[in-house]
Amino acid sequence: MLKNSTISTKITLVLLVFSTTLLLVNSCKKTDRVENPIENAKTWYLNTIDKVQLRSGNGTSQPIDQEIDWMTAKSFKDSAGKDIVCAVATMKIGKGQMGGSYMLFIYRSKEGAYTSHIAWNAKKRYFEDHISDSDLMTVYNEGLKVSNDQSKRSRNKNLMSAGCTDWYLVTTYYNSWGDVIGSTSRFLYTSCFSDPNSYPEPDLGGPVDCAGMLAGGAYLSDCGCIGGTTGITACPNTIQLDTSVINNPKINCLLRKLLGLDNNNPNPEFTALLNAFKGKGFDVIFKIGTTKPTSWGETSEDPNNPTKYNMVLNRNRINEGYQMDWVKTLLHEAFHANLLQKTYELFGASAIALWDKNPGNMSFNELMDYVSMKAQTSGNPVLKAEHHNFMARNFEIIRDGLKSFSLTYNPNHADYNNFHFDALAYQGLTDTSYYLNNVIKNPDGSLKTVEVNGHQLLLEDVNNRFYIDLIKENMSCN
Repeated sequence: MLKNSTISTKITLVLLVFSTTLLLVNSCKKTDRVENPIENAKTWYLNTIDKVQLRSGNGTSQPIDQEIDWMTAKSFKDSAGKDIVCAVATMKIGKGQMGGSYMLFIYRSKEGAYTSHIAWNAKKRYFEDHISDSDLMTVYNEGLKVSNDQSKRSRNKNLMSAGCTDWYLVTTYYNSWGDVIGSTSRFLYTSCFSDPNSYPEPDLGGPVDCAGMLAGGAYLSDCGCIGGTTGITACPNTIQLDTSVINNPKINCLLRKLLGLDNNNPNPEFTALLNAFKGKGFDVIFKIGTTKPTSWGETSEDPNNPTKYNMVLNRNRINEGYQMDWVKTLLHEAFHANLLQKTYELFGASAIALWDKNPGNMSFNELMDYVSMKAQTSGNPVLKAEHHNFMARNFEIIRDGLKSFSLTYNPNHADYNNFHFDALAYQGLTDTSYYLNNVIKNPDGSLKTVEVNGHQLLLEDVNNRFYIDLIKENMSCN
């Protein structure tokens, strides 16, 4: 444990104040008003402040869990008659509570605009015990001396060569639409890897990660504490069913059968498509929602998280589609997810950044056509061949997925052959350039024919007719 004298030399701040300007002349005394300034300040703060982080000078950050004791909050007025609300705050990083004491101050100007800051003192319960007017003035005035570049002015050459890191408290502000409208950043202290004593002890504000390690580098994520000494480098990818799916008996039943959630017997082709998607480090969420009116389903990036993809089924077509229609659609969307990732693998992110449209915002048909065009015009025969083989291989997977699903759940499965399943696999994609140029045509451009029951038929005609009886089969998901 550091001695107090050492702490005072290593951390040159007796207290820190993070905020915009606040003129403070009175202590936190309760004020009787018809309007409730505490509730108003609380409402503003909860709707505006959504993220507080401990951030290092090299860009890494750890989220801070901020707890405000609104029950004991107090309000007072400064000499100009402006409202100020103060409340005790607790700051936690993972399993560790940041040491010292914190007080949140919220200030409202006469024009009604709110600002806030958080004051810090090394003493425990400093703001919970009695604090005089002069003490509060000291808190405020000392805080005015803190600046973001203080560490750069105070650091010496020996520390600079020792692998040192500056630490900041960063607060992000949001508007009512969830858009970032600004942030504040205040310097806390400097720590050096070659000098363990340069880290403040946890009780005095040192950065304890979620694994309980001082400056350990682990952080909280959607799947818990990862990184640092945990040995977990990333969250395992997940397949999630949104509540909109869970609450729809037909789609929920079909997806549970495809995923094998009830009998541990998943559809092997559907699983293969999703495993390939997950293997690239993304999550998949199935939803029922709004899509383009003519679309059965759409796959797109989550705008708030580029590692998550939403597979959305058209809510307006749920009742009109047969069960095998939706099995086909789900296999299509799983393929769509794979094609999105394959696109980045084939062309590279830097080249795709110059495209007219983001692949993540394209429909399945748009993406198929665009990628086919890019492959054909690339001048790279290896890329063209790889793209063609990828498409052909995945259409076989879709067909085989329909076959294995029918084999398991369709009592009339024996009545159908590959022509029926091929035809269903291509439904919805028959106007794409890949289908028109590679599926129903020979390399010389002539239309392909196939023999069906001793007759030569155009493959295009077979695909347009042979799926109709198959989609009407009942798969016990009503």
